[in-house]
Amino acid sequence: MFGAFLLAQLFGALAGNIANAVTHSTAAHGGGPEVARVIPPMLASEFALILVSLVTPLIAAMSLRESLDLRPHRPRVFLAAAVGTVMLGPLGDTLMTELTRRFPNWTLGVVPTLHELASHLPLLALWPTFALVPGVAEELLF
Repeated sequence: MFGAFLLAQLFGALAGNIANAVTHSTAAHGGGPEVARVIPPMLASEFALILVSLVTPLIAAMSLRESLDLRPHRPRVFLAAAVGTVMLGPLGDTLMTELTRRFPNWTLGVVPTLHELASHLPLLALWPTFALVPGVAEELLF
């Protein structure tokens, strides 16, 4: 697991460096977050996790379907997952707000940074980068 996260960080750093070189954009230039500077490292990190999830069973000579439990489920399972996910949103927001209020120096500025980033990105870039690809990558890995 540690190796997967290390690989994800390396892929993200490499993609970030390439994106910065191609766009000549660095954090030092200021301004709002830029799609070309932010999205490549995030997606590269997530795709590294997907890669580990797919390669590990192959190395162990197991079928992907069996090792990743890729079998059909009943529709009620998908409904329960969707309802549970929607219900977790307000709970997570409430917890983050309360933790930020009680322990302002412990948040590392993650939530405000994500809010600023989300306000500058188009929906077509935001949804796959923050919702779809991370969800698939984390579910496959775990």
